[in-house]
Formats: sequence, C-alpha cells, structure tokens
Amino acid sequence: MNSPSLFLFGLSAGLAVLTAGASAQPPEIRYLPLADKGVAGETVLKSARPFQPRRPLPRVRYIAPDELSISPQGNSEPRKERERAVEVTLVERSGLAQRDLPLRFGLPIPQGELYQLQHLSLTETGESEKPLPLQAHALALWPDGSIKSALLQTRVDLQAHEERHLKAVYGQHPPKAEPYPDTLDLYQREGQWEIRTGKIRVTLPVSHFSLFHRVETDTSDPRLLASGGALTLEDEKGTLYSSAWGASENIIIERQGPLEATLRAEGAFQAEDGRQLFRYIARLHFYTGSSRVDLSITIVNTALAHEFTDLRSLGMEVQFPVFLQWNAFLPTGADEPAKLQSRLSTTLAQWDETRQQRGGSSGGSASGQAPGSLRLETRQSRIDLAYRDFWQRWPKQLEVSRGRLAIDLLPRLPEHFGEDLPVHLRYPFVEGYHRLKWGMAFTERFSIDFDTRQDPGTLQGAIQTPPLVRLPLSYLAETEAFGPLPRAESELTRLWQRYSDASMEAYLAHRATARQYGYFNWGDWFGERGHNWGNNEYDTSHGFFLQYLFTGEARYFDAAVAAVRHQADVDIVHAYPDPYYLGANVQHSIGHTGISYQAVEPKTWTYQYDVATYGGNGHTWADGMADCWLLTGDPVVMDSLLALGDHLAFAYVPGARTMGNHHRSVGWSLQALAAICRVTSDPLYPEAIRKLAALPIQTWDPTSGIWPYELHPNHAMGQSGILGSSVYNLGILLHGLARYHRVTGDERIPPILTKAADWLDAAWIKDQGWPYGVRADGSRIAPGQRAAANLNPLICPSLAYAAALGGHARAEAVARATTLSTFSRLKRDEVPKEFSIKSYATLETIGLLENPQYRQSPASAGAAPISNP
Repeated sequence: MNSPSLFLFGLSAGLAVLTAGASAQPPEIRYLPLADKGVAGETVLKSARPFQPRRPLPRVRYIAPDELSISPQGNSEPRKERERAVEVTLVERSGLAQRDLPLRFGLPIPQGELYQLQHLSLTETGESEKPLPLQAHALALWPDGSIKSALLQTRVDLQAHEERHLKAVYGQHPPKAEPYPDTLDLYQREGQWEIRTGKIRVTLPVSHFSLFHRVETDTSDPRLLASGGALTLEDEKGTLYSSAWGASENIIIERQGPLEATLRAEGAFQAEDGRQLFRYIARLHFYTGSSRVDLSITIVNTALAHEFTDLRSLGMEVQFPVFLQWNAFLPTGADEPAKLQSRLSTTLAQWDETRQQRGGSSGGSASGQAPGSLRLETRQSRIDLAYRDFWQRWPKQLEVSRGRLAIDLLPRLPEHFGEDLPVHLRYPFVEGYHRLKWGMAFTERFSIDFDTRQDPGTLQGAIQTPPLVRLPLSYLAETEAFGPLPRAESELTRLWQRYSDASMEAYLAHRATARQYGYFNWGDWFGERGHNWGNNEYDTSHGFFLQYLFTGEARYFDAAVAAVRHQADVDIVHAYPDPYYLGANVQHSIGHTGISYQAVEPKTWTYQYDVATYGGNGHTWADGMADCWLLTGDPVVMDSLLALGDHLAFAYVPGARTMGNHHRSVGWSLQALAAICRVTSDPLYPEAIRKLAALPIQTWDPTSGIWPYELHPNHAMGQSGILGSSVYNLGILLHGLARYHRVTGDERIPPILTKAADWLDAAWIKDQGWPYGVRADGSRIAPGQRAAANLNPLICPSLAYAAALGGHARAEAVARATTLSTFSRLKRDEVPKEFSIKSYATLETIGLLENPQYRQSPASAGAAPISNP
C-alpha cells in the first residue's frame, strides 16, 4: 500500500510564487503538445485492479416533511420536542436593495430537539413577529431520528447594507405563515416537463434536452419570452455535440416545495451521428411567483480513450423574439456606474483576471475585472443575466445580438492563447484549444430573469454576494453539528483570532499575487513545494467554515464556499478507465491532477493514477464538504462527498491490510468517513469506518501506547534504524480515532487515547511542542532536537479529546499550553498550506478544552436511518 515516495508527502518546501509575464516554461515542468493526448485508456486497463463498485452512486437526498416519523417505532406517542427560538441575522452585502429575494440557509439543531419540519417556522422580530413563508427540508438526522440540520427557504425584502433580524422558532406549536399568493407546479406529460411559476411557463423536452426549450408568460394568453438553451460542445476537429441531439437520460425533481423547486437533468453531449463526448448535469431552480431561474451546469470529462481531450468551445444560446427596437446594457465595472449601451451586437469577455473585452464592433480590450452581468431591453420585457464568479473563473464570454444571447462557458481562443501565462496557469490551454483531463469537472452558476422588474445589477448582487446568515455562536456550539466549538471569547480564542485574521489577509493577498484564478483553479491555492496546486491540503474549506461560524465574517464564508466547490469538481475523480479510483481525492499536484511526487523529473500534468490517488494517500478529507451540506444544501458538493464515501467504503477500506509507516493515511480516511457519517443516514458508512478503525485498534501496542515502526531517515534527522513515530502523523491518526469514537462510542478507544496521551506527554518539549520524529519511548532522536511547532495544531485535538473523555488533567494541560505557546509566538502565516494546517482543528481543540458540555459524554456525531422512508 505504501510507496517509498509517500515518505516525502509530509515535508513542506518553500513557496515559489509565479507571477504574470513568466512566459518561459521551467525545465522541471513539461506539458504535452496538442498532438499528444497523454495516457491511453487501454494502457490504464492493462494494470487495472479487479474491482467494480458495488452500487451506482447514491443520489443527493432532501428529506421532505412527510418522510419524517411522528413517533419512535413501536410507540404511538409523539416524540417530545423542545420549544426554542433562535436568532437569525441577515446582512445585505451587495449594496443594492433586494425585493422578494429567495433566501436559503441551513439551520443546525441539537440532538433530540426537533423531529417534525412542520413544527418549524421563521418569523420577523419586533412587535409583529409575523411568520414568513417557509419551505423546509431536512439535510441530516441525528441517531435518534431528530433533525440535525434543516434547509430553510423563504423570501425577504432587504434594503442596501441592511442588517435584519429574524427568529427560527421550533417546537410543537410554532406560528404559521399565510400561504404564498402564487403556486409552483412541475409535471411531466407527453414526453416533456412543464414548469409553471405564476410568472413564467417553461417547457423542457426529454427527447432533445434544452435548458429553455420554450419560456412563456404564465398567462391565459402566453407571450413567448425565450427559447433554445441547448448546451453545445465543439471538439478539436470542429465536430459539434449538443444536449439537444440526444435524450436527457434522467430528469428528476430533486427538491420541491411551495417556494422553490429544483429540476436535475443529466445526459451526454451527442453528435448528429450518435457519438457522445462528455456529460452534463444541469440543475434549474425555479421560484414561486418569479420569472427568475437559477442554473448550475456541471461538465464532466468522461472521454476515456485518452487522458486529454481538446475542445474549441462549450456554451449555450438562448433565442428571443426578434424585436425592431432593443438595447443591450453592460455594467462597466464596480467603480464605473455608467452603463454601456448598444443596439448592435454586444460582447463581454474575460480572458484572464486582468483583461476584459466589452462593447460592440468598436469595443476593445481593457484592463480590469468585469461583473458577469447583462441586460436586454425591448418594448415588451427586460431580461437580466447574472453570472457567478465571472472574472474569477476566466475565460468567459457573453454576447448578445438581435434575438440571440450566447453564454460561452469556454469561449473560442486565439491560436496562441495562454503562452504568456505563468506555467501554473497554462496547463488547460494548448495551441488555442481548451485541454481537459479525464475525470475532471467544473460547474458554472448563473441566473436569468426573463421578465425582471428590478434595477440593473440587482440580480448580479443577489447571486454574487447573497445575504450573509449569522447564527449565535453559543447556539452553534450547543448543536455539535460541526463538532466542538468555543462558546465565548477567551485568552486562547483571542490569540487564535489575531493569528487567523492576519493569515486570512495574507491568504487573500496571495490569491492575487499567485493568480489563483481560472475555471479549474478558483477556490484552490498555489505554491505547494513551489510548483503544485495545493488541492486545499488539510481541508482548507473546513477551517474556513469553522472560522465563519465562530466570527460570522463574510470573507471566511466566501473563501470556504469557493474552496469546497473547487474540491468537489476538480479534486475528486469523476471518471477514469480503472473504476477503482472513482471518487478518490487527488492530492497536491501539477495542474491539480498531475504528478504529485516532488522527486520526479520532469514534473508533468500527464500522470497515470497510483497509490497517490486513492483513499490511503494521506490527502483525503471530507469535513468541508460535510459543513457545506449542513450550511447550504449544495447538491453539487454533496454529489462529490457521496462519491468519495463510496470510494472509501468499496475501494480503499476492503484493501487496507496494514498500517504501514504513514499513519496519517488511515487517520485522514477515518476523519473523512466520520464527516460523511455526520451528514448521511446510509448505514454503509458507519460499517466502513468500523472496518477501517479495526486496523489501528488491532495493531496498537499497549506497552508503548502508540504504533512504533522504523522511521524513514527523512523523519529521523537523517538516521536509519530508528524505531519510533512521526508525531504529527500519529496526531492525525489519534484524531481520526477520536472522530470515530464520536460516531460509534466504541469502548476500546478511550484507553488507546489515554495511553497515547501519556506518550505524547513524554515526547513533549515544554513551550515548543513536538519534534517531527520521536523514538518509541518518547525520547528525542538526538540532543538539541527541536519541535516542529507548525504541526502542533494537528496533534493537540486528540489530547483535548482524551481530556474531555476521562478528565486526563495532564493531557488537558499539555494541549492548552501548546496551543497557547503556538499562537502567542505565531502572528500570521503567509503560506496557505500553513494556514490550513492551523485552521483545520484549532477551534475544535479550544472548544474541547473550554466547554464543559463536551466533557465525559461526547455526543455521537452519526446519523440515523430514516424511520419511515
């Protein structure tokens, strides 16, 4: 299971930031020319493992009110629920007034407090306390069947920059809102879907799928607003593939209620001769009483004949009735409130994060970052388009002409496009084509309001900077839905906050200087070992989500969402000739999915997957994706979380036979499975985590309290034959066992954590922390060996948990003193990887140390099967 190269995974190297203008390709990094498509699929199959997934990938599930049991099985009495009101603060961030704005957020709920979604309401605060219209689904359940997180959806009016307070009220008799004046209907008949919102009627055929086959006013005398919307892909040879030339294989209602419905369509791009290339997953969100439709379109490279596929373009067109008089308006930028107006063809393009192109035939290139917003006005209607992360996810292009709107997800490129880019941005462009690697995906999100009544820019503000939702910290800590959290400010939290704020400033500055933009790159950080994309190592999004919960600050939430969406699309293997690797989390590498080994020359994007790309690679994390599900209900992220879960359960865990000499491989996968158990009710995942935990439980050495092995010289100050442990690898394994214990309550774990805490105490260097490698008896390898203090935050969580379990006073003292000394000395980190190391579990450690509620009886973080599915 372990390769000699794996010894080097934990070693950090300096950060080399490549900036704009670096046109020469460093000799150690080599990309393939257009004619070379990389590894052949048949080559992969020659060494493929005899493996097939045991089931199709599970579907995202929103639990509807009628799917929850009223009472425990075998008991006719209703479950007792707690009466509670939770303050919800909304912060308008776009600077524009929003009317009847769709609002969606996850409400975590403590175990045993709410069993029925009908017993939940959202009300105004103040004198009226008027209930708002509400749609609710359960996102996850506790083991007793109570609701762990509820996805709440409502409509609100907000003034620019307004901070508004609501209350989420639950219990047996919550106040009820008046029915919403409009209705939302979705039904399938005669080979097509029809959606009626009260404002628009949308028709979607199954046999030749287009996103907007026909859009009309929802009136007795309908007026045509738009048509078309077929997704179209042009390959390297100019062959066209379209979603409309083949039937959508599966169109389902993914979520439905009185205020919003989501239609999910999946299928393949098909040429006129029947050939297929790539797959799409399109989600269309419809709102009651609204002409707005939100879209997310996920494109997956499922071409498995060769590693790379090259495209000319990918996009869609929407047609409008041809009007004699019409105008198109483009915002010219945040600092330029004037609008560009044209009666001719109008283009808005973003070629990288510094160069945009806008205007009609006389328009030209300009510096800056264009908001992805466009308005088309006619005598009869006004149509708004707003694109999420338009300039951040370059290249992009919008073009409007008489009767036509083109949305280019991947626009046609000039022949030499990308040759002037830094080498780390150049990999997906070759000789004027877009190059995509098998198994990689990307998701674009945008909205179209077909008959808007809002001011220009309002829709863009709503989707780019939606209202921030804040919940009280003490309540969030009480729920335990995200693990232990501090409830209040303390000396430790003040030190941590000082470090985190300064490091976030550096993180955002690094994003700009390292040019961490592009449709494959946005949300990740660059510079690991000077040449790799980090693939959010150490679960960057989880650390940011926890910091958002702790502070309520938008910058942490926004960074977390960007990071977790990147992981879900790019860092998870969505297709590969050898199915063993499906769902695996790719580690830091060239172009996100290329060579990861630092000792290999040349470093390339082409790379046949091996032990560096499976569940035992020591770079597998799921907490950020689980957090995202509980807070936002994002189905694209949840799809990837479930794919990772099945990879661990079916591919990695059954073959895990030995601990080897890289204990974090098991440790991270234990933590990933615990995160998946945190948000699903599928019994497969608790079964998998029990099987994986059996490996360290059965091989534990009670004499030493750890799992001694012969250290690699890189972990032993260059010496050979040293029996001991890499302390931070050990810390990750122990943290994984602690997370496993929260899921299962396995009684074998507390003695292991207690004995290991004694070993960590022996190995501890006062006021410093722990060395990288230590002998089996806890002594230093050589006199004068110093601590690797930057790794302390990965070791302290298991000590804090051991203290919480059994009142291990010494473990608590060591964890507290180490955390205090680490952040007393460390003011900030300039390197994103180091920030991720610190942010992953520090708030968890502080919460365990300072919150009495977590002592003696840690709550199970698992989820229970639904009682009456």
